[in-house]
This record gives sequence, C-alpha cells and structure tokens, in this order.
Amino acid sequence: MGIENSIANGGRILEIGCGTGTFSKMLNSRFAGKATLELWDIVDNNPIKEDNVVFRCGDAEILLRDYPDCSIDMISSASAVQWFNSQLSFLNQTMRVLKPGAYLVIGTYAPGNLEEIASVTGKRLPLLSINQWQLICPYGLSLVYSQEYSRILEFDSPIAAFRHLKDTGVNSLGRSADNNPGLRKILRTFPLNSDGKYSITYKPLLLVFQKND
Repeated sequence: MGIENSIANGGRILEIGCGTGTFSKMLNSRFAGKATLELWDIVDNNPIKEDNVVFRCGDAEILLRDYPDCSIDMISSASAVQWFNSQLSFLNQTMRVLKPGAYLVIGTYAPGNLEEIASVTGKRLPLLSINQWQLICPYGLSLVYSQEYSRILEFDSPIAAFRHLKDTGVNSLGRSADNNPGLRKILRTFPLNSDGKYSITYKPLLLVFQKND
C-alpha cells in the first residue's frame, strides 16, 4: 500500500503491545536506519535493544493521551487492541497523534475467534466486526483496507491446545491443570474432532486506517 514510502527519514513509528517482539523485529528490519521505533507494552521487557528503538512500559490507552498532536508517522499493533477498554477512545486518540496522511495498522481478531475455547468456558471477548470498526471510525480517519480470514490449528490433546494459548499469550487460561479444578473440567469437555484431534480456530482481522490530509 506504499506505507513504507510514506515514512520519511527521521520518522517515528509506534508499536502498541510489542510483547516478545516478533512483529517488532519485522518492523525494525524494514525501517532500521530510517525511523525511530517506539515500543510500548504493559510488561517491562524491551525485546529490541538497539539505538533506534525506544521502549516504554505502561498502559497504552493512558500513555497515548499524553502524546503530542500530529507527531507519529505510523502506529501498529498486533494482537493487543482487543484487550482495550475502549476501541472508540483508542481510535480518537490515534487520529489525534498521527500526522496527516499517516497510517494505523492493526492486527486483531474477529467475532468467533477461539470459539472452541468459548464453548467450554463461556467466556468471550467483545470482539468487533469490520462493520463495527467502520461505525466507530472517527471523522478524519478512514478505513482503507480490511481482511478477515480463518486459521485452524489442531492438537493431539486439550492440554496441548491450552499450552499453545499460554505460550502465545492469546488467552489467560494457562494455569496448571494439577491445581486448577476449573481447567481440569474444561479439559474433560473440550470438543474432539471426528479425526481424533482438538482444534483451535483463529479468526484474524487485519485493518489499515489512514488519517486524512
């Protein structure tokens, strides 16, 4: 989409929810030597210790409120915004701090994500559809690209599925079955596929917003 070309030398890129830095390293490899990469996460662990990388620990919804107007060339976030208290407030703050013509790039999840887990736990995040993201998009910010798709992963046992969730940080139900009676019950009722496997269905949602010039 030409996003890389839109960022001039000396630009500033903000990643919200950098986690272990998988996506951060991809960003840094694209823009190293051209832009400053500022990483935010609620856990105090900087995944990239290089001269062009700045790390801040804190709640992104709070940190963003204190950021100057029209000061960021791109904001990106992978698998984080679904945890925010208010996606509407986040978009409003994003629109304020982005430079004219700059982009917000989000990877999140659509309704129906981890449906197998929700069916046995009864817990679902209030995930937004593409249409709902469009409805809360503030004036001055435009949704210029969106894509939703499904990815099914299969495991040999329910505990292997939950270990995957714990390792990726996608779900908080990661305590040991030995000392968690609730988790043991969930493992007993986890649905078995006809092929003898246990599935987890991801529904990634990719969104690109652009601030109007």
